[in-house]
Amino acid sequence: MDARKRTADLPGGPLTFRETGQGDVIVFLHGLAGNSLSWVGQFERFSRDHRCIAWDAPGYGGSALVELDVDRFAEALAQLFDHCAVEKAAVVGHSMGGVVAARFAGRYPDRVARLVLSCTYWGGCQAKGAALAEPYRERLATFDRGGSREYGLERARNMLSPDAPADVFDLIAEIASRCNRDGVEAAARMINETDNRDLLAAMACPVSVFTGEVDPVVAKDRTDDLAAAIPGAGSVVIAGAGHAPYLEKPGEFNTALGTFLSRDAA
Repeated sequence: MDARKRTADLPGGPLTFRETGQGDVIVFLHGLAGNSLSWVGQFERFSRDHRCIAWDAPGYGGSALVELDVDRFAEALAQLFDHCAVEKAAVVGHSMGGVVAARFAGRYPDRVARLVLSCTYWGGCQAKGAALAEPYRERLATFDRGGSREYGLERARNMLSPDAPADVFDLIAEIASRCNRDGVEAAARMINETDNRDLLAAMACPVSVFTGEVDPVVAKDRTDDLAAAIPGAGSVVIAGAGHAPYLEKPGEFNTALGTFLSRDAA
C-alpha cells in the first residue's frame, strides 16, 4: 500500500491528501482529532479494489485554512474531487468529517454515490459568531495548558472505549498530536455553526449512519436522531467501539462499510 501524502494546489490554497488503489472511488474525511492517517485500516482493506482518497481537512496537515463556514469546507472538497479527476465517489465522513460530508452530499448530490456518516450529527446549529460549546472550549484549553502532545493524549483518553488496545491508544494520540490549535478551533467553530437538518431531509443518495456502541463523544441518541432525519437511511452499531471505530474495531467497521458499498441501491 502506497499512500504517501500529496498536495493539491486549490484556489483556496494547498490541500494535502493521501491516495492509493484503483477502482471505484471512496473519499474519507477525518474527525476533529484526526488527519488523513486516521484511515490506515480502511486503506489496507479497500485499496485492493477501490481508489481510496483521504484528505487533511482545511487547517490540518499541510492544508490551508478556509473561511469558517461548512460550505467553504464542502467547496474545498469539491475542488479536491476536481483535482483528482473524480466525478463521483462514495464518501465516508467521521465526526467533524461527517458534518462536512453531509453538507457536500446536499450541495453536490451528483458527486456522491453513497454516504457513510460515522459517529456524527447534524451540527451545533448555533448563530454565526456564537460562543463555542463547552467541549470545544475544553479542547482548546488543553492546547493552551500542554500543547499538541497533551492534546493528543487527552483526545485518546476521551475518545476510546475502555477496552481499546494500547497500540490503538498510541496511534490515536500520535495522530491527534499532529493537530494544530488554529485548525482545531476553525473546525470546531465550523461545526458549532452548522445546521444540516434541511439538507438531510432531502438527501438523494443511499446513506448509512455508523455508531460506536460506547462512543463517549457522540452518543447513540444523537446518531439515532441523525438517521431518523434522513429518509431511508440505514444504521449500524459497531459493538464495543468508542469514538474511533475505524481503528478500534477495523474488522467490524470495514465489514459494515463493504456491505453498504456492495448493496444494491433501493
